[in-house]
Amino acid sequence: MYNLNLYLCPSAAGIIEAVAKDFFDIDVTMDILSMNKEEERTGKKEHVVFLVVQKSHSQMGRAKPNRLKGNQDIQRDQEALEAAFLRMKEKYLSVSVCPVKKSHWEVVRSIVMFGKGHLVNTFVPVYPERLWIEQKTFCNAFPFHIVFDESLRVKQAGVNIQKYVPGLQNQKTRLDEYFSIIHPQVTFDIFSICKFINSQFVLKVRRERMPEAWKSQPALKLRGQMIWMESARCVIYLCSPKLRSLRELEAHRMHLSDIAPHDTTRDLILLNQQRLAEIELSNQLERKKEELRVLSQHLAIEKKKTETLLYAMLPEHVANQLKEGKKVAAGKAFPPLHGCPWARVAVCLRG
Repeated sequence: MYNLNLYLCPSAAGIIEAVAKDFFDIDVTMDILSMNKEEERTGKKEHVVFLVVQKSHSQMGRAKPNRLKGNQDIQRDQEALEAAFLRMKEKYLSVSVCPVKKSHWEVVRSIVMFGKGHLVNTFVPVYPERLWIEQKTFCNAFPFHIVFDESLRVKQAGVNIQKYVPGLQNQKTRLDEYFSIIHPQVTFDIFSICKFINSQFVLKVRRERMPEAWKSQPALKLRGQMIWMESARCVIYLCSPKLRSLRELEAHRMHLSDIAPHDTTRDLILLNQQRLAEIELSNQLERKKEELRVLSQHLAIEKKKTETLLYAMLPEHVANQLKEGKKVAAGKAFPPLHGCPWARVAVCLRG
């Protein structure tokens, strides 16, 4: 645990023990193994290492005093067992047919506690005696992976990462010469990597190590998981390119086929590309909507001009009938056009 206040560590241990007892009915002990001040890229931090040990039922049983039981004790235990059985029977009969809504912590506890023991202890995986996969098949199946030892010397790498970082083909290459750690912000050594082994690591290719023809393109970023292999004393970095769209894929001069079919980065790129296409379509619809709004305003202005001209040329009752789409019969005489400017034109023509 990293903490800025060193005096909060004992209280953290007490809180963990209380939560384990109250929520999961588990007795644990939490001891402080070491307390160090470490210099990280973000500054000095207090690094506290705890040891959490769960007390087994056998240990709890040995803690109780052991004594010989007589006949009366055996009979008393049998009566207590029968009474407990009757209470369980009454509780079972009183249970409603309708399901009862459980609280949040009861649901969590029912998930963690499975059967007689913990859910973790109910499953035991089976491992093969030997690994049934060839080196070539593994490097092709995981095209973006790197195996390096405690001194950061590269032992093997995937086929595609060798293509985009050619320096990894040399097994004497140090990993920190070609990559820098973006996340988490730690120093590039085996101790820091093992300390943050459960974190997601993002590595970035150093631009000065890229080929001359590729220095104009963005630096490649890898995102994946570090796994420590105790037998080989090495770390395997299972990763994939950190890409989000086809445009970024093209900028790195990569193809979709370079990414393994089982890698979800493919789906992420295609899904994001579909989202970008939908956003572009939405923007086009907004632009068309704005153009229609402007055109509608222009049509309203032209309509107003047409109505003004119509009322200026014809009598009001005739113009109203024409606006309503009705037919107007031709008449021999019209009312005097005193207010119409065309009346003066007609008088001048008659004169």
